[in-house]
Amino acid sequence: MRSFVSIQLPRAARDAIRPTLDALAAQDIRGLRPVPARSAHVTVRFLGDVDSGDLGAVRAALAEAALSARPFRLGLGDVGCFPASGPPSVLWVGIEGDLAGADRLRAAVDGALGPLAPGDGGRGLVPHVTLARLGRRTAGPDRRRALEAARSRAPTRVGFDVRAVSLMRSRLSARGAEHTTLGEFALGRRGGDA
Repeated sequence: MRSFVSIQLPRAARDAIRPTLDALAAQDIRGLRPVPARSAHVTVRFLGDVDSGDLGAVRAALAEAALSARPFRLGLGDVGCFPASGPPSVLWVGIEGDLAGADRLRAAVDGALGPLAPGDGGRGLVPHVTLARLGRRTAGPDRRRALEAARSRAPTRVGFDVRAVSLMRSRLSARGAEHTTLGEFALGRRGGDA
């Protein structure tokens, strides 16, 4: 099953990005796919396709990784895009705050999972919350207009405590990705579910 490890956003942070998502949804741009606020998260590690028979071992590894990590504080930052230069394909809001804490969590997750999950090729953590994706057929001027719309209604800079990490399943559909929580693991506490 397609899965990833994430930091779920608290309600205050999801509420802070809603005006930005609404500004994007109001644009008449072909191929623009805003992400629902309820799905907003910070990806710690994309796992790819994980065999359902390995799920118990993945959960145990994440519980161990969470136990070795301490809670830390993050916050919403500026609106940006991937790629950083050229026509945008993904619009996002950056994450600021204790990025060293986020890096330590990523290292703990990587170390605990080892060969259990295929992973994302060792890419470093680029902390962000995806706001929208732009399809291949979206024209260059429309891509820039979408980025300008997101920046014009940038989220309020809301801070939040990271006290858990989640294992998520991602199902792709015509409406976009649908996420289901498969486990939540409290940081610095034995026992798994937060």
